Amino acid sequence: MNELMDNHRKTWDKEHLSESGYGGYSKFNERRLHWVLNLLPSGFLNKQTTILEIGCGSGNWIKAVAPMVKMIHGVDISLPALQIAEKQLADIKNISLTQCDGATLKTFGDKTIDLVYSFWTFQHIPRAVTESYLKEAYRVLKDDGLLLFQVESYDNHKLNEGDISFLKGKTEQVGYTRKALSEITSRNGFIIIKKDQEDFRKWKRVYLWSVCKKKVK
Repeated sequence: MNELMDNHRKTWDKEHLSESGYGGYSKFNERRLHWVLNLLPSGFLNKQTTILEIGCGSGNWIKAVAPMVKMIHGVDISLPALQIAEKQLADIKNISLTQCDGATLKTFGDKTIDLVYSFWTFQHIPRAVTESYLKEAYRVLKDDGLLLFQVESYDNHKLNEGDISFLKGKTEQVGYTRKALSEITSRNGFIIIKKDQEDFRKWKRVYLWSVCKKKVK
């Protein structure tokens, strides 16, 4: 797994070191931002809310969300991505950026976060690593905290069943069926309280969005 994640890191370092930068992080749509945030309960985001973004990249979503909340933390496996984010977010005070190991949130304490979210990240990483992040999200979230994340579901069923063996420069390979999505969230301590999807049939996929709360023990 260490070799796999090292290659994963190098792939994203290369994307962000390219002359144009990684296009997936530069294409920010404010209308989409509000659609996604409206999946959360009304009033959940406020000046007392502390957020953690898994896979923050160059920080476009952090920049947009920071004025709404008390504190927002961003983690990413790619140092070049975080360096871009540092420049872009230099004037924003209620943020922190951390290079993570690509599988855990070990720099954050138990039950310290109100919302963990992750967009356009879990389709790029092995299923076992996604499970690791979900376990970690459960640990760092307060008992009344929420998890908001997105996965892709492909028309090509092999992509919904297979896994990353070696990226080789590719950045999208792992998809989920709705059943698998429900199973992975439940297995790691969450209940899905709201679902939605975005249809990208042009690219033979849909984005599955889930808002989850912690199971009561």
